[in-house]
Amino acid sequence: MNAAFPFGFPAPTALYLTLYALTFAVHLLFMQYVLGGSCYLAVSALLRGQNAPAPEPGSTRYKLQDWLPFGVGLTITAGVAPLLFLQVLFEHRFYTANLLLFHRWMAIVPVLIIGFYLLYLGKSSFARLRPRLRQVAAVIAAACFLFVGWSWIDNHLLSRDSAAWIETFASGRMTYNPAETIPRLLVWLFSAAGSMGLIVGWQLHASDRDGARTAAQQHRALARFVIGGLLLAVAAAFAYGKLAPFDVAAVLLSRLCIPFTILAAAGLGAQLLSWLWLWLGGSQARRLQLVVASVGLAATLVGMSVIHEALRLSAFNISTLYERHAQAARAGGFPLFVVMALLAAGIIGFAVRVGARAAREGEAESTPS
Repeated sequence: MNAAFPFGFPAPTALYLTLYALTFAVHLLFMQYVLGGSCYLAVSALLRGQNAPAPEPGSTRYKLQDWLPFGVGLTITAGVAPLLFLQVLFEHRFYTANLLLFHRWMAIVPVLIIGFYLLYLGKSSFARLRPRLRQVAAVIAAACFLFVGWSWIDNHLLSRDSAAWIETFASGRMTYNPAETIPRLLVWLFSAAGSMGLIVGWQLHASDRDGARTAAQQHRALARFVIGGLLLAVAAAFAYGKLAPFDVAAVLLSRLCIPFTILAAAGLGAQLLSWLWLWLGGSQARRLQLVVASVGLAATLVGMSVIHEALRLSAFNISTLYERHAQAARAGGFPLFVVMALLAAGIIGFAVRVGARAAREGEAESTPS
């Protein structure tokens, strides 16, 4: 692979790889919001104790508690397109990993359902008066989403490692835990602070614009959280490079990947600078700070998506799948995909707008006058 992604591949393969990377980046935004937000609520619940009061309107915890159930729906919806492209690109590898993980893989759906409804329980008026119940719901919900993330990482790594398939089947185990599993999970977990912080940051900014009394300390605390998470993500990435059973640096600096390695690093730098600016600069130019963070996050997510695929492609020879990709391209349906994608984006945008209006009205009713 002597050309930058997605060049150097036949047209059908390049098209599917590009669409997969772009749709996966969108999925990452919402996935990291849910993962980071649920863990934020769980840690806050544990630190505050079982008698902690319910989140106050206008706070980061209130925003997360109110919006996370909707975020799960967005995550699942945005995950459909990359899942379809994943099956087209790596059909037999993906399905083989599914079968080998067996009940563990099948458990993802019920675990997601449990986490989803626990988030709704945590924001209910019933749980609002029962701090212990709210605490337990937050912790178990976060554990559910961590389990889903861990399972997807195991599936991804097992699908790359065809040499481990026979042993995995013969042993009957439902886990695949090479040395890279934990640091990969930590990279996704800590980097989730960027997506979660940005979405909540814009929500806090909107509350300020609408006249709500959002304390400046909420913005500064959020900035410290994001900066800490992103720095820990960098540390986890270095640990992954050391523990992975192959030369990660060689992949990141290859012709295929290096433009996107630079893009991800530049995006990370922009995020760190903007959040540091928000932390130290207070309310001055807050909108501009969030815009810079948004651009940085977009660059990071696209870069991470391509790096994710470059690491996969380094494990096997994708040229053996070119003909299957060409057959899929000849089957047609791309115009219908574009129409449905635009329709789905419009519906999601409308739902977000309606939800934001309802949330502002509910927050105003909950705020003491």
